[in-house]
Amino acid sequence: MRKHKLYANLKKCIFGASTIPALGCLVGKNGVRPDPGKVRVINEWPTPSNVKELRQFLGLATFLCKYVSSYAGKIRPLSQLLKKDAVWDWTAECQQAFDAVKQGLTEAPILAVADQDRPFHVVCDASDFAIGCALMQHDHEGRDRVVYYQSRQLKPAKRNYPVHDKEHLAMTYALAKFRVYLLGSRPFVVYTDHASLRTAIMSPHISQRMARWLSFFAEYNFQVEYKPGRLNVVAAALSRRPDYAVHKTDANCIGVKLAKHLRVHRYRVHNGLLLYSAVDDNADRVVVPDDPELMLRITYEYHDAPTSGHPSREKTYLLLTRDFHWSHQYKWARKYVSACEVCQRVKPAPFSQAPLQSLPTPPECWQSISMDFVFGLPTDSKRRTGIVVFVDRFSKMVHLAAVPAEVTAKQTARLFVDMVFRHHGMPIDIVSDRDPRFTARFWQEVFTLLGTQLSMSTAGHPQTERVNRVLVDALKSYAHSFHHWSDCLPMAEFAINNSVHTTTGHTPFYVNALRHPRVPSVLGTVAPSLSGGGYPVLPQPNEHADMTNISAVSTRARSARRPVNEGTVSTPGVDTLNNTERHTQAGPVVNKDAELNNEVSSKALDFVQR
Repeated sequence: MRKHKLYANLKKCIFGASTIPALGCLVGKNGVRPDPGKVRVINEWPTPSNVKELRQFLGLATFLCKYVSSYAGKIRPLSQLLKKDAVWDWTAECQQAFDAVKQGLTEAPILAVADQDRPFHVVCDASDFAIGCALMQHDHEGRDRVVYYQSRQLKPAKRNYPVHDKEHLAMTYALAKFRVYLLGSRPFVVYTDHASLRTAIMSPHISQRMARWLSFFAEYNFQVEYKPGRLNVVAAALSRRPDYAVHKTDANCIGVKLAKHLRVHRYRVHNGLLLYSAVDDNADRVVVPDDPELMLRITYEYHDAPTSGHPSREKTYLLLTRDFHWSHQYKWARKYVSACEVCQRVKPAPFSQAPLQSLPTPPECWQSISMDFVFGLPTDSKRRTGIVVFVDRFSKMVHLAAVPAEVTAKQTARLFVDMVFRHHGMPIDIVSDRDPRFTARFWQEVFTLLGTQLSMSTAGHPQTERVNRVLVDALKSYAHSFHHWSDCLPMAEFAINNSVHTTTGHTPFYVNALRHPRVPSVLGTVAPSLSGGGYPVLPQPNEHADMTNISAVSTRARSARRPVNEGTVSTPGVDTLNNTERHTQAGPVVNKDAELNNEVSSKALDFVQR
């Protein structure tokens, strides 16, 4: 001491003592044990009555945790009370854990003092809910002596690790906790009951998590040896304490709590069909089984069919949800529309434009309308190159008629009377651009006679042109040969009026009549029925038989919520792709082309995997 100039205070020195107190412990010739004074304080600690008192107790007990085997398992019920938003409830289980901690410190074993001249060895093990380890040395008699105990519970995410990773996690935890004893020392041994850890370092296939752990292991000079679980007593006991186990409860109790969150009340069976109703309405929809080919055929009828007109993904989704329901329906509609070749070819890219000054909203349907012309189209068989467009500004309903380029004011007036006045009466206000056909003396005299006011919009920038772009896109999607566009005009008008408008949130048909029109949507041949997939719906038909009309299924679903029987309306099909003739189809099938039914089955799986 004199050589190294160390000075001692005699008042603080003890000579000839068998044990010496140091840092809350008693160090003797046989090892280290906790200070009896501190243990007595813990034994006399009153039962905590709130979270603050519990933290004070655990703070003192944790200081001496290295003397207690499976300390983390014993305090598990107490640590649950320290979680955020936990309700204070001191149960019998908490009292038992509180007493077990005090008893464990009272009966704490004497730990060996670490001897740097002797080699260390580590034992570690993992269970489903905890990991444990111990630092050990052999004494001069060759007996195993514990230097340090460590254990901890696994967080919920780490409980999902595979067994191999849990064993590696236990070894990583042990090396990190005993770092001051093991790093830079002579070689040591790690014992585990997982034999594959011996060769994990040489494995060519490792995860990123394993790569991080192996990088950490590289700092230490050790080797892994296998010790069967029946011989790995210390580590196994640390990781498999009963009070470490995940709490189990009766499944029926959980069922009672979850019952109010189930959606069983939204489903019902009617006439052999499983029906679904959403929260915000009472409309019944047919539940479609998990059959990609069937869903593909249904989506085709609500997107590609002439009565649909290739609407956008939102409008396609709303059309589908009107009559059918299946899981991830919007995602399905989005993928289908994004993969539609016709939509990608004819629909222009979205563009932004400064908003125009809005006109006052009329209070009712067909009180105010807008009129406009679309010219520059290819000449059809009747030498017509334009379309006159009538739009109701309240419901957004559209009426269309093909006209020649030299259409006169008198002819336009006749179309107006035939398409608007005959069905809806005379509007009070008409908005149009400054086309000579709208400003002619004939129009002025007619409007004056009928008491109607004619409003003029800004020349060259009419707000009535918004529907024109939608109309042209719909016509492009109908025909390969655009010279037959006039044959597609009725279907284009129906498709626009049957699509949800972003302004009103409803279809023009619904705003006008408060009902949706019946659509002649059908399935192709050799298609699966609305059965299977665990749903109690229609029986399975013959696999070589034609499918029933989808509209009939939808009508059955609607009849479940409307007691009055309504007759179905037969709608002629139009072959708009070949444009060779206009025909009425008596059967249930409306083909997009001659090979559609053969192609849908082969493309269904490819579309789902896309």
